[in-house]
Amino acid sequence: MALRLILMRHAKSSWDDGNLQDFDRPLNKRGRRDAPRMGRWVTAREIEVDRCLCSTATRTRETFDLWQQGSHQTPTVEYIEDLYHAPPGLILDCVKDVAGAGRTVMVIAHNPGMESLTAQFSGQDRRFPTAATAIFEFPQLERWRELTRHSDVKQLAFQVPKELPSEVE
Repeated sequence: MALRLILMRHAKSSWDDGNLQDFDRPLNKRGRRDAPRMGRWVTAREIEVDRCLCSTATRTRETFDLWQQGSHQTPTVEYIEDLYHAPPGLILDCVKDVAGAGRTVMVIAHNPGMESLTAQFSGQDRRFPTAATAIFEFPQLERWRELTRHSDVKQLAFQVPKELPSEVE
């Protein structure tokens, strides 16, 4: 089986508490609704996630927890401080360094890095709103250490929460 990479931006966060640092902002009501829905969407595509690399920010951690509840999957999770507002190159470095033997790896992180990396892999500039999820396959790769921005890649899917089909509600 080819290696698969799932890129997910954290779900919608709250700006209600002006005293919180950006890093500490929690999800808002919409974010708490969308994260499990995206988990159900991934599972409906018959994709099993082996490993999740997740930013250490509050909103990404909450996104993973709720995604996991919706998907009923229990991938190994690695919380990585470097994923907080990471640019595309650093996201790739984290995948190469931490993904290990996982065949399907999910990254939950932030924009603009997630949007930029998705654009690089898909060849399409598009908005990557909160909880957006892109799934890529790398048919030529044997190990994550071989991953580069120029790896042969096929986009399998792209989904935003507001366009989810009703069967994953």
